[in-house]
Amino acid sequence: GTAYVYSRCIGEFKKDEADRVFGQGIITVVVITCLMALAFMLFSDTELENRMEIFEEYFAYHPAPELVEAFLSVECHKYISLDKKPSDRLLAYPLNFRDQKLNDACMIGILKLLSQKEELSEIELETAEKILAAQVNLGRNFAFYKDLDYSLIQRYHLYDKTVAEYRGRMRRNVYIHYGENGQMVEEEMTEVYPGVYTKTFVLFFGEEKEYFVSVREDDGEINEPPVKLRCRDIIDRPSLNKYEKL
Repeated sequence: GTAYVYSRCIGEFKKDEADRVFGQGIITVVVITCLMALAFMLFSDTELENRMEIFEEYFAYHPAPELVEAFLSVECHKYISLDKKPSDRLLAYPLNFRDQKLNDACMIGILKLLSQKEELSEIELETAEKILAAQVNLGRNFAFYKDLDYSLIQRYHLYDKTVAEYRGRMRRNVYIHYGENGQMVEEEMTEVYPGVYTKTFVLFFGEEKEYFVSVREDDGEINEPPVKLRCRDIIDRPSLNKYEKL
């Protein structure tokens, strides 16, 4: 249709109109190409090396919010469950939608991305606190919380909490085994996100906790190798008082 209208306008010596039609045709081709590439990636579990560039190209032309959220969800899900870190440029997009309700994958993925930044802008800090408050209220603790801006660690009393984390298949019976007062304790881990299981310990500076994880299936139990969990070194923070250093 674009080629026909363009030819007709040129034939009628309407060059400006022809150029406008041609430009719109090029934009339409770009948008449709990006849309098809994103749809192919989202529905076929195929990873494209230049997927961020394709998404940015599509986003520049009045994108559908549903597709934007779908792309963010896939990228964030891989980051949460497989620790595949997406491009830092991804942060620019959910921050534009911070007044809208995003799904769990987007929210947790954004928070994890923000935890890896050395310095946060005012908007980023505000977004991180909003997401963290919601996750803490839901009882969801992740190991990456210790990497958040320290003002958030203080405000939500995360400095003495150390999280044991296990990633596997979703909706499984996952148990953690650890020593407590000379006895071996077994507890079922909490699935805080599909395929991500956690157990929160209160550990003081330098304290260690050794544990192992077992996964119970219908055909038996699988024991993972033992792991040593250590309270992260936060003693160099100038704002800590003597009690917090205990």
